[in-house]
Amino acid sequence: DLFQQNPNKTVTDICKLTDRIYNQPDGSSIYEIRQLLANRCFYFDMLSKPFHLLKGKDFVVENMGNLIGARHVSNQ
Repeated sequence: DLFQQNPNKTVTDICKLTDRIYNQPDGSSIYEIRQLLANRCFYFDMLSKPFHLLKGKDFVVENMGNLIGARHVSNQ
């Protein structure tokens, strides 16, 4: 939601905002986002620009049904 609400903010700015909103230690949100990216929960073009310059509009949410199905296949 925050990515869609802030399409022109960088991922680092969105994460700072999230940390403030939820009263989390600085860096908590960026850690979580990196984990979600590593688990392919979002699509983004990793060749176009460095991670810290990506903006909210650069992220596309993965279809969770596809993600769960792919994990089931990989576990067999």
